[in-house]
Amino acid sequence: MDNKIIRDELFNLMYGKNAHATFEQAVENFPYNFINKKVVGIDHSPWQIIEHMRIAQWDILEFIRNPEYQELEFPVEYWPKEISATFEMWEESILNFKADFSEFIKIINNENTQFFASIPHAKDYTIFREILLLANHNSYHTGQLIFIRKAFNIW
Repeated sequence: MDNKIIRDELFNLMYGKNAHATFEQAVENFPYNFINKKVVGIDHSPWQIIEHMRIAQWDILEFIRNPEYQELEFPVEYWPKEISATFEMWEESILNFKADFSEFIKIINNENTQFFASIPHAKDYTIFREILLLANHNSYHTGQLIFIRKAFNIW
């Protein structure tokens, strides 16, 4: 299979260019006074969801590139311990999420990336699998953020 096709499709999947809204759209102009509010039926606030997305994305990136990777304890280490965030924490979570996201885009765009080769320190896993896992995870939680915005009439 042509790696350019794979790279292009993964790039489009990660950026939501096929059929869904993007992370950037979900957080754009998000009113600060809503970042810690919860909607009935969703256990986490928008900030907690974004911080969870950041932690999970960082963890998947570490899993791919770090031979000394240590698995986080699920679920406790995948969600923020803090109940609420300041505006600075909100901005930092988004900034760090975008930075790690950019690292994934570099992996996708790198012509030397072997998508289907086993990860050297995790023989049962491939970069392709991890990118699909991340795209699914980010898409799910981006949808939650949009649902929350709609519920609060701020979409």
